[in-house]
Amino acid sequence: KTFKLISKEFWWPGMRKDCTAYVESCHVCGRAKATHMKPAGLLQPLPVPPRLWHSVAMDFIVDLPPVQGKDSILVIVDHFSKMDHFIVCCKNVTSLALADLSFYHIIRLHGIPNNLVTDRGSVFISQFFSALLRNYGIAQNLSSAYHPQSDGQTKRLNQVLEQYLCVYSNF
Repeated sequence: KTFKLISKEFWWPGMRKDCTAYVESCHVCGRAKATHMKPAGLLQPLPVPPRLWHSVAMDFIVDLPPVQGKDSILVIVDHFSKMDHFIVCCKNVTSLALADLSFYHIIRLHGIPNNLVTDRGSVFISQFFSALLRNYGIAQNLSSAYHPQSDGQTKRLNQVLEQYLCVYSNF
């Protein structure tokens, strides 16, 4: 991308090599960039949802520097449209508070999803939150660690958001 942008206005011998060397030497990008490795084995992805907000995934980004008492971000992603919501909250959010956040930011705006993909965090597997999902008719799919085919979308989005926050706050 850098080469394409520069080549619109300039040209010199060895320009591509110079652009590659410049991009690879960027300290800000190098510090903030996440590593990506191929997963072992074959992926078995989740089925494609039939409509918007039919299947959503939730995850937390925790241990952020506290700002006005908030130190975490709840990430909610729609599997169909890839639309997402970032909700500031506390690391020790209760299942009741999670239900309130879910209702205010998702159900109120987009309706009740049919499927929810989460990791096995204590808030997500609590009896209250599980009973709440059952009462609404929402199927809960708990993901296992290091299985990008189930909640890889939220994990990848978390990496991008963390990278953005790191670069922005370090500036």
